[in-house]
Amino acid sequence: MNKRIIDYNELYDLYVIKKLTIKEICKTLHAGGHTISRELKRYNLTKCPEEYNATHKMSKTRIYKIWQGMKTRCNNPKSINYLNYGGKGITYDNKWKEFEVFWNDMKEGYSYDLTLDRIDNKKGYFKENCRWVSYKVQNNNRRNNIKAPIAAKKIAKITGLSLTAIYGRLRKGWTIKRIINTPKLSNNGKEKSKIGFVKRSNYIEQTEKYNQERSISCYDYKSR
Repeated sequence: MNKRIIDYNELYDLYVIKKLTIKEICKTLHAGGHTISRELKRYNLTKCPEEYNATHKMSKTRIYKIWQGMKTRCNNPKSINYLNYGGKGITYDNKWKEFEVFWNDMKEGYSYDLTLDRIDNKKGYFKENCRWVSYKVQNNNRRNNIKAPIAAKKIAKITGLSLTAIYGRLRKGWTIKRIINTPKLSNNGKEKSKIGFVKRSNYIEQTEKYNQERSISCYDYKSR
């Protein structure tokens, strides 16, 4: 009985480049699992596909994960950050599809306590527009940096909301009154009617009086 011979280039493309599983290769080539496994072994392609692409030996490093995160934010609509990056047209240098090129361009100045930052938030990721900065500097450089007249920590104390939740609501255009009026969800999904010792209604009155006396809006945006 003649054994089926599969072309090396075809098998390499499916298994290493496209990263298909053996089961998927079987369907593509209309071949049995035994045949595919035998041919992979014959061509010495028995390693997992990721190992062929990890020639830089940095796939488990922090800098590699930063590079992956950059690509995910720009490319993957399922990413929680996609709307603020790829969804707004933010892309990265085409040469940075390869990790080695990204690393060669950005290794100068890199430190474990720094993060990748775009100098101009309206532009994408490329060498001239990227730098390594502390998390504090990056937060100050955000496109939607917000200043609230009522201290966020004070709102958090009254509502039980986290600072992240408060600033997230402000970015969505919520007023201070609406933030305080909207209870925090408990772990089982039910709204908490009372949090802390101060009633929400009393704090809302204090907030409105504070704003009226100073004639300022509940929040403003600082564009960068």
